[in-house]
Amino acid sequence: MSESTLRDLIQIHTSGLRSIRLEEDLSNHSLVQSYVPTTQAIYTLERIFYGIESNGERAWTLTGPYGSGKSFFGLFLSHTLDGAVEAIATREKLRVNHPELAERIQRWVEGRGGLLTIPVTGARAPLQACILRGFEKVFPRLTNELKESLPSTIEQIKSADSRHFLTWLSNFIRDVCAVHSFSGILLVFDELGKALEHAAAHPFESDIYLLQELAEFANRSGETPFVFIGILHQAFEQYATLLDHITQRE
Repeated sequence: MSESTLRDLIQIHTSGLRSIRLEEDLSNHSLVQSYVPTTQAIYTLERIFYGIESNGERAWTLTGPYGSGKSFFGLFLSHTLDGAVEAIATREKLRVNHPELAERIQRWVEGRGGLLTIPVTGARAPLQACILRGFEKVFPRLTNELKESLPSTIEQIKSADSRHFLTWLSNFIRDVCAVHSFSGILLVFDELGKALEHAAAHPFESDIYLLQELAEFANRSGETPFVFIGILHQAFEQYATLLDHITQRE
């Protein structure tokens, strides 16, 4: 009888996966089924969800090198917290790794309604412009009445200051949750660093303070949660240092 080798006992499923682009891949429910939640991913999901269900911390940044799976986690997070029927499969996938957390999220979604994800992919453009482009991506999921009214209001708010932008955001959340089964909004800002680089290069035309206001707005959002997730490739402080250097040269 021949001896068994390790190769005979263990089989590794190999596959290739292109990079994730959140704005384009959000509706791809089959793609997220290939996600393998690591221990760190589940820990991060649990912390974010605890902030949602306890009315606690709702503004986060995820920092890590290229290719470490941050965008894919953002996709997984969006589907896990979504109230759509197709999202149930993602929560069932989580149940294999963390049944207690999957059950908590399932009960919360059934009782409150899931979160509508606003997918934003950063570009070297003002923060507000990047965010509003993300809002335009969710039009297909809205009622005809909202589809008709929102484009004109977005056009008006593009050049508004941050205070008026937050008023618009508050009204958007109110209107969407009033006519849909959503309990709140999840804004995932992938490639946030590109917008910060633009702000560093154009300090007088990009309002970086908007990020702080969004974080404060998120943490005060109460029973209608607004959750902000920013995805970065380097620490936020490094972008701040770059901004300081450019400002000093000018």
